[in-house]
Amino acid sequence: MAEFVSKFDTLRWRDGRLEMIDQRVLPAEIRYLAFDSALALADGIRDMVVRGAPAIGCAAAYGVALDALRLQDKSSAEFNRELGSAFCALAASRPTAVNLFWALARMRRAWEACRDTPPAQSAQRLLEEAHAIFADDVAANRSMGRHGAELIADGATILTHCNAGALATAGHGTALILFAIQMALGGSMKRTFGQRQVGSIAAAFSASSSPSIACGGNGPMITVVIWLRSISATGISAASCPGERTSAW
Repeated sequence: MAEFVSKFDTLRWRDGRLEMIDQRVLPAEIRYLAFDSALALADGIRDMVVRGAPAIGCAAAYGVALDALRLQDKSSAEFNRELGSAFCALAASRPTAVNLFWALARMRRAWEACRDTPPAQSAQRLLEEAHAIFADDVAANRSMGRHGAELIADGATILTHCNAGALATAGHGTALILFAIQMALGGSMKRTFGQRQVGSIAAAFSASSSPSIACGGNGPMITVVIWLRSISATGISAASCPGERTSAW
C-alpha cells in the first residue's frame, strides 16, 4: 500500500502528557495544547479542542491512562476510587460521542483485568491499552483507504460529509485517506465538501495538509463516500444528488 506522512498530528503522546492540536484556532494558527490529567482532558473534549468521533475516543483512552499514571503511587483502594472518578469525568465530557464511550468501555475492561495488580503495573497496562487504541484507529484508517482507493475511478469527483480527514482520527482520516493513496499511486480526483460548516473547515484543513489532494471541483459523476463502522448484510444505500449520477459504497 502507498504510504504518506501527514504534516500534523491530531494528538500525540509526549513526555508523559497528551498533546492535541487545538482545532478551535485552525486554520489561522497551528497550536498544540498539553494535558496531564483526566479532568483537564475532559475539559479539552468539552471545549472542542478535539473534534471527530475516533479522535475523541483516543483522547478519552489517554485521559484514563493519564490519571492512572498520576495515581500510581497511591494505595490500591485510592487508585481504584479516584480512577473511577476519572472515568465518570471523561464520560460526561461529550455525552453524544459514541466513540468516547466505546473507548472508555475498552479501557474499563483493561482496568478490570488488572485490578489485583499493584497500581503502578495497572497504570502501565492502561497506558499500553491507550496506545493500542490509537494504533488500531490508524490501522483501520489505512485499511479503509487501501480498499477504498481500489474502488474509486481515476479522475472522479468525490463528495464527503463533515470532517472526514485526519483531524477527526488518530491519523490519516476516514474518507480522506483514500485520496492520498490514490494520488500516491499516480491517480487523480477532485473533492467537494458536504454540509456542516465546522466539519467542512476541518476536512479542508486536513486536505490542504495532505499531499496532492485537490479540493473542490465539479464533474459529471459524483462518488459519495460514506464510511460505517459496521454494515448490514444487505449493504448500504445513499440518497442521490439531484442532477447528478451517484455512486455509493
